[in-house]
Amino acid sequence: MARNSTNADWWSTLGVIRSKAVLTLIDNTVVEVYGTDYIKSWKVTQDLSSGNDKPVFDFVSDKLEMTLYSLDNDFNPFAEDSQYYGKFVLGVKVKMFVKVDFLGHGDELNWDEIGEFKVAEINVSDTGTECEILAYDSGFEGIEKSKQQIYAPMRDIESS
Repeated sequence: MARNSTNADWWSTLGVIRSKAVLTLIDNTVVEVYGTDYIKSWKVTQDLSSGNDKPVFDFVSDKLEMTLYSLDNDFNPFAEDSQYYGKFVLGVKVKMFVKVDFLGHGDELNWDEIGEFKVAEINVSDTGTECEILAYDSGFEGIEKSKQQIYAPMRDIESS
C-alpha cells in the first residue's frame, strides 16, 4: 500500500501552500529551490505496507519524484555552461519541505520537513530546461553500493 503527497494534499482555507527543496550538491554546495521558481512539480510516495502494530522488518523506502525547471539549464547535468555542472549528479541529497503561508494575516508557519532523499535517477528533457529526478529516502544505500557509479556529466553527448 502506498500514499502519495503533493502540494494539492496540503490545504488551507486562509493561505497558500509553499514547497521548498534544499539540495546538497556533490561538493557540499547548498541550493534552495521553491515551488515559486524552480520546482515545477513534486510527489512523495510513502510505503505503508506494514499496517499492523507488529511491523515486518523488510526494507521499505519513501520515494520523491520532482521536476525542476530552469531556462538556464541549471539542473541539466549534461550542460557544461550550467552553474552546477559536475555538481548536480547521482547521490545529491534533497530535503523536501512544505508550509502554509497566510499571506500577511499572521501565524505564518515554519517549514515542515517531509523527508530527506538521495537522487537515484536524473532524466533531462530534450530542451534541457526540465529535469526529472527520482530520489529515495536517505536510508536507501543503493546508490553507494551500485557497481555502476556513473555520474551524469561524464557521459559523452552527440548533438546535431
